[in-house]
Amino acid sequence: MRTSLSVSIVILAMAAGLGWHLDQRLVEARTLSGKLVSEATRSGISIDTSNPTYPLRTSKRLRETGDNPIQLAAEFIAASKERETLMIRGAKQDDALQKRWTDLLKRMHLLDFNQTKILIAELHANDNFAGSYCRSAIASLLMDLVVDRPQTVLALLMESPDLMKNGREDLIATAMTGWAKEDPLAAFDWIQKNGGQFPEKTTLTLKRGVVYGAAVTDPKLAFDLLRGSGIEDTRAIAGGILAYPRTPETRTAALAAYREYFATLEDVKARNYAGLLAVENLTDPLVKEGFAAATQWLAGANLTPDELKHFADHLPLSAKAAERGQWIDWIGKTLPPDTAAKCIWQNVTAWAKADYQAAGRWLASTSDGPMKIAAIRAYAGSVASIEPETATQWAMTLPPGKDRDQTLKTIHSNWPKEDPAGKEAFAKKHGIK
Repeated sequence: MRTSLSVSIVILAMAAGLGWHLDQRLVEARTLSGKLVSEATRSGISIDTSNPTYPLRTSKRLRETGDNPIQLAAEFIAASKERETLMIRGAKQDDALQKRWTDLLKRMHLLDFNQTKILIAELHANDNFAGSYCRSAIASLLMDLVVDRPQTVLALLMESPDLMKNGREDLIATAMTGWAKEDPLAAFDWIQKNGGQFPEKTTLTLKRGVVYGAAVTDPKLAFDLLRGSGIEDTRAIAGGILAYPRTPETRTAALAAYREYFATLEDVKARNYAGLLAVENLTDPLVKEGFAAATQWLAGANLTPDELKHFADHLPLSAKAAERGQWIDWIGKTLPPDTAAKCIWQNVTAWAKADYQAAGRWLASTSDGPMKIAAIRAYAGSVASIEPETATQWAMTLPPGKDRDQTLKTIHSNWPKEDPAGKEAFAKKHGIK
């Protein structure tokens, strides 16, 4: 299935319209993905942003075209010259030229594979006549092809090193990751044979792409490839592998392979660090699946106490707003009391800063106990700067003693700066010096 059709058209159209010239980097185009997606959405284009490797995707191709790619290239070059002439004169294109231009872009992206190869060759051969437009078009077409034909895009870029002057290595890395999802061993072998043609940094990127591509379906193979990669410090890449499995089964397999990979480390600190790094990479994709699915997987994952704490510490960055309360309850039931209290403090603080009203509603509904005391202290300290009266009311629900006194001091420290009189009255009332 061809997938980048409509968004690639938007990329090219905006590139030309905004005056992108000559060697605009593909990577820069991707930094504008949010803007392009918004533009595409306003145009009625369906976008799939769920795939981390190919963030710009559209619905399936509507039709095949009977266009002659050589004639189509000639039409595109002619239209490019007209647009360039108008830009030089400072004149606007008329509706007819704009319609013809848009139609050309659509027709170009509806070509089949062989037609697209011919079109790219024609544009490349004539880029001296309409350079910026042709190079933008080539980049857009290659982005389209790389989704379904990563090996072919790789071959095209290697056969014609000047096909893309800037952005070439980024697209090669993308093609490599896509190829690795289908045949990671062949992709890795290609790097071993051809990696010397690239800077060391690029070769590292290619190897990482192969490892992550394999991790989607075969985490154990991903670690085997990492072992043979020649990369010296593999900890970060190994942790990244855990972010790619998409099912509970492959995630469990990935964690087992990860532990096996680092089991031979003699340095205990390095081994423990690796375990914590694994949890960091697991947290975000796991929590996004939802509380029920995530906790079901965690129940059988056999994480160590330190790993569970690390997972709980990273929840504020990942938990869905509607599930924060469930996660905080889970922390209280799962972790040892002292550890749980600290994690709950961190989670409630983050939640209150993001949405103190929702956090307050959860706090009002939760059961009394040690974990609620930790939550109240965190909540009161977080909202003191915006609603000191509410914070004080919550503090006064704590039993008299150390917890209440410390919470009142925290409220006093965080009192709104624009209300010094209120702060002074608060201190006098509660005996705070």
